[in-house]
Amino acid sequence: MTKWDIKYNHSPAGIARYLRYYNKNKAKIFNRKKEWVKNNPLAADKISKRTKWKHAKIKFDDSSHFDECYEIYTAETNCFCCDAEFKCGRDKHFDHCHDCGEPRAVLCMKCNIKNKISCAICAYNAHDL
Repeated sequence: MTKWDIKYNHSPAGIARYLRYYNKNKAKIFNRKKEWVKNNPLAADKISKRTKWKHAKIKFDDSSHFDECYEIYTAETNCFCCDAEFKCGRDKHFDHCHDCGEPRAVLCMKCNIKNKISCAICAYNAHDL
């Protein structure tokens, strides 16, 4: 067992105890979460975007870098490449390098698919090899 397991009681008995509690109180936990999301829509959206971008492998230097990128993303109303106005949130995409995860710009779906922009950081690193 690691220190983490001991601190958070990740023993089989501790996990079983948590699962019993969760199954018994599932509706209560879900309703609390739903209520929190309803009362804190901006914080919920920020958490949702952080999770989505993490799964997309967008890398942020630290928490303040994420906050800065999130502010840019929410404030942006037009595509960086074609200047088309975003009609809804689904039109907005945070473009990033798929090799190093560096965030680049807020683009519309067409430009995000059409433009295969090479990353200056990756190109620079490739020349160093």
